[in-house]
Amino acid sequence: MGHYLQFGHMFDSGHMSGFGWTMMLLWTVIAIAVIAAVLMSVTSRRTRTNPNDEALAVLSKLYASGEIDEDEFRHRRDILKG
Repeated sequence: MGHYLQFGHMFDSGHMSGFGWTMMLLWTVIAIAVIAAVLMSVTSRRTRTNPNDEALAVLSKLYASGEIDEDEFRHRRDILKG
């Protein structure tokens, strides 16, 4: 039974064995990878929405409703496209 306790557990005489350190390192790397993936996903969603796209949509609605004429629409659209 002493042999089992020495190699079968993560701790050996109060100190972490080599296997224990390896497992801790593995789970730390996995946790960092998951956190990085979540952060990159959130960041990519934020960059997809361009403020100019919203402004162009509003401008298109103004033109469609007749509040601005074609020349004004094109002028403002060209400004937005920069």
